[in-house]
Amino acid sequence: TGTVVRNDKYPEREGRVLLKDVSAQDDGWRGQVFAERLQEYRDAELTLRTPDQLQIKVRVGIMSRTLNWKRVTEVPGS
Repeated sequence: TGTVVRNDKYPEREGRVLLKDVSAQDDGWRGQVFAERLQEYRDAELTLRTPDQLQIKVRVGIMSRTLNWKRVTEVPGS
């Protein structure tokens, strides 16, 4: 899972699970990512681009969005 541990702009979002139900599939990895605007989880394709970078691709209808998450060793400013 991927959980918000810090959000200076929206502190009420701390603790929210953003990524869940990750599993290996025949053609890669799949999971569910929280779509803030829709207030619901959406199916996502996951790709480990490097050992420290996760690419998340979400499709909603004909639209898609790709996010890149980078691993950090500690939360900045904590």
